[in-house]
Amino acid sequence: MSEHKLWKSMLIGAAVGGVFALLDQGTRNHVVSGAKRAGGSARNFTQHPSEAVRAFRLQYEQFGSRLAEGAQDILEALEKLEDILEKVSEIDQVADDDYKSVQQDAS
Repeated sequence: MSEHKLWKSMLIGAAVGGVFALLDQGTRNHVVSGAKRAGGSARNFTQHPSEAVRAFRLQYEQFGSRLAEGAQDILEALEKLEDILEKVSEIDQVADDDYKSVQQDAS
């Protein structure tokens, strides 16, 4: 029972918040223009469903290629980081060897 009241209260709160948000002229204009664009797109897709499928496929392909490019960039960055760490390790080894030889010469 209390769960039902929770959802009901949340819906009422959202509706009241939406009403108060729409008191602002800029917000109303933004909501109206967004609704008109969404309605136009929906109408276009219902009139031309093949175009909707084509647009979805193109977006999916673009997402896939961007994801692949991003993964490739990450791999290249990791390879560069690995090279840098190897160089730092070599420098550390040389410094450690020099330090040991200096200590031996001092004794």
